[in-house]
Amino acid sequence: CWLLLAVAERRFRHRHSQRHPRGLLAVRMGRNADTITRLYTAFAQLDDAGMRACYAANASFQDEVFTLSGQEEVAGMWRMLCEVTRERGLPHWRLEFRDVKTDEEEQEDGNSSGSGGRTGSAHWEAHYLFSSTGRMVHNIIEAAFTFDEAGLILTHRDTFDFWAWSRQALGPTGWLLGWTAFLQGKVQAQAASNLQRSMAKHSGAAKPAAEASAIEGEAD
Repeated sequence: CWLLLAVAERRFRHRHSQRHPRGLLAVRMGRNADTITRLYTAFAQLDDAGMRACYAANASFQDEVFTLSGQEEVAGMWRMLCEVTRERGLPHWRLEFRDVKTDEEEQEDGNSSGSGGRTGSAHWEAHYLFSSTGRMVHNIIEAAFTFDEAGLILTHRDTFDFWAWSRQALGPTGWLLGWTAFLQGKVQAQAASNLQRSMAKHSGAAKPAAEASAIEGEAD
């Protein structure tokens, strides 16, 4: 009896493996989930160019500090943060991410199922030195995304506890005022000013290169 059951089970598994080599629902990572993974893998490596490539031209970003519109601004923010970290806090930098989720499901044959796969989310944590005060920060963030048809990020919303962040980054000031709109507004204004300076610096650096290329073209 046991021998017959074992033979029957073996035959069933053989037929099942031929029909479904990787299982009944062989699910692989979809395009949008891959974009999220590429975004945070690039950030962990402080690769701002790799991060830029994950956003659509008309992308927008918002968190407790920044409100940005267009790929140039969003990519400019990541470039600024990556540069500051590379220059002043590289030994302290660490990024971890997990729980990458999207509403897309791609099966083995490549056909999408579900409602169209336009939203996603992830959990990420950054450990870094806040250069303005020299204090260590461990920020815990929940990210929500929408995507365009090409799998690029259209909207990116990060949410974190601003008071918890300010207590770490700003010390006593954060403890006393981190829960107020006043301090958050001050931090937002300073961050916006820093970003404008950073983007102007890179814009100014790009202009001589463009002019030099034009001159070389004329000389040819």
